Amino acid sequence: GEVAEEDEEVVPTVVHLSTEEQEMLQLSFGMYDWDGSLDVSYPDLREILGFLERIPARQAPEEIVNLVDSMLDNQVPAVCNDPEEITYPEFLALVEGFYDDLYGCIYQAYAAEGPFGKKELGQVLVDLGEVDDVGDALDFLRTEEIVLGAEVSWQDFIHVMCRWRGAKLAEYQRTGGFAGAELEQLHTLFEKLSRGQAQLEIRQLLRLLLALERFPQNPEDNRKLLRMAVVTDADQTGNLDWGEF
Repeated sequence: GEVAEEDEEVVPTVVHLSTEEQEMLQLSFGMYDWDGSLDVSYPDLREILGFLERIPARQAPEEIVNLVDSMLDNQVPAVCNDPEEITYPEFLALVEGFYDDLYGCIYQAYAAEGPFGKKELGQVLVDLGEVDDVGDALDFLRTEEIVLGAEVSWQDFIHVMCRWRGAKLAEYQRTGGFAGAELEQLHTLFEKLSRGQAQLEIRQLLRLLLALERFPQNPEDNRKLLRMAVVTDADQTGNLDWGEF
């Protein structure tokens, strides 16, 4: 038979998390795994998903928000041996299952209203709070050179949503989720506190946040911040370089 070209892109029919997404999830999971037991509680799970923007924005149609709440409540008992203590493998399975169900329900809901084309796909991203208008979504398709037919199939839909997540994660890793001016301000403070050493001691984080008027308001937030810093410090030097910061 014919051998597929090596550079041919495989289009997924179900959601699989990329290596980069798994690394991000592992860091986030570790923030709430206080005792190193490799499990977190159900309330922590919802907080992690919210932090990672896995839960659609609140400006999304109410039925989608309700759908997400229902899916999480139903999936935790189905996937987890002990809903009170969710392990990391269970957590990854939950996130993938969450995406599968969410995308499936969204696609069915929009496709049921009539032909599902590029504009309808763009409206999905608008309703999820991912972009401001359909034009932004169409610009993304052009930038990523994603070619779609008159009707967007389920396979195409999954492909676009996975590419969108990848692009969003790449942008987040580059900017930390900050706007240009904020990023410049952070870098200036980082350089000042690190004294040009390109590394910031973890204990200096609180001084930096104090300068930004974003100092933790209670001991719990303080503890989460320090835990986040320790987990992010991959080489365990007690310092954060700019990328880790």
